[in-house]
Amino acid sequence: KFDHNVLSASFSSQEQTWTLQVENGVTIRSSYVMFNTGYYQYENPYTPEFPGKENFSGLVVHPQLWPSDLDYSNKKVVVIGSGATAATLVPAMAEAGAAKVTMLQRSPSYFVSRDNDGDWFYSFWSTLFGDSVAHRMNRLRYIIYGQLMFESAQALPSLARAAVIKQMRDQCPQDFDVDTHFSPKYGVWDQRVCLIPDGDFFLALHDGKVDIVTDNIDEFVETGIRTESGNIIEADIIVSATGLNLQENLPMSTIKVDVDGKPYNAPDHFIYRGCMVSAFILSEKITG
Repeated sequence: KFDHNVLSASFSSQEQTWTLQVENGVTIRSSYVMFNTGYYQYENPYTPEFPGKENFSGLVVHPQLWPSDLDYSNKKVVVIGSGATAATLVPAMAEAGAAKVTMLQRSPSYFVSRDNDGDWFYSFWSTLFGDSVAHRMNRLRYIIYGQLMFESAQALPSLARAAVIKQMRDQCPQDFDVDTHFSPKYGVWDQRVCLIPDGDFFLALHDGKVDIVTDNIDEFVETGIRTESGNIIEADIIVSATGLNLQENLPMSTIKVDVDGKPYNAPDHFIYRGCMVSAFILSEKITG
C-alpha cells in the first residue's frame, strides 16, 4: 500500500503477532514484518553549515526536500556535490530549461556511462525463454559483472583508474580539463562509482549549458558562491546535493518499535548476516 506512513510496530510474543499503527488511524496486524527502510533519514537530509548562506539573495534547496513548484527555467543553477544525485540532476536541469548549470565539487568522482536501453543479452534470453528467465539471467549477469569489476579494480588499481579516466576523457569536450575535474584521488571502487545512463552528463557538457568547478566553498555571497580561489560562481538557485544523515534508529527509521512493550534501542542490538536483528523474531530487514 502506498501513502501509508507507519508510526509504530509492536510485537506480542504471546500472540506471535505484529501490530502496526499507521497514520490516519489504520491498524495492520501481521505474522511477519520486513523493514525495508534503508539506512538514511530521508526526512532529515544533510546540509552543511555554509558560511554567509543568509547573504544569498536566491533560493537554496536540498534534493530531498524539492519544492514541487520550483521554476528553474532560464535560471543559473549551482549544484553542490559530485555524487549520484548531482550527476543525475545536472543534465536533467540543463535539458529542462535552466540557463546554466554548474556542478561545484570539492573533489572529483568516477563517472561510468552505460547504455540505458538494454542490449542483446536480455533480448536473446527473452526471445528463447520469455521475460521471467531473461530477468533472472540479466540479474545474475550484473551480479557477476559487478563483482568482477570490483575485484579487478582492487587487484589492478592503476589499470582500472587509467581505463575509467580514459573513458571519461573520450566522452568530454576536446578542450575539457579532465585532469582537474575527473581525476579522483582514490582508486576505482574505493568509493562508489556514479553510473551515467546513456552518458547524458557528458552530452550536457558538449551542449555548453553545463560546467564543472572543482574548488572549496569560501562563502555564499549575494549573487552566488565565492570559492577559496576567489572566483564568484553566479547563481539564482543553489542545490545542496550533499547527501543524507544516517538513521539513529537503524533499521527502523522513524517507526517506534517494541517487543512485548520493551522499546527498541539500536545500540542495544546487533544485526546478524545483514538481515536479522537480535531479540526480534518473525521479522527481518533488507538494505539495497
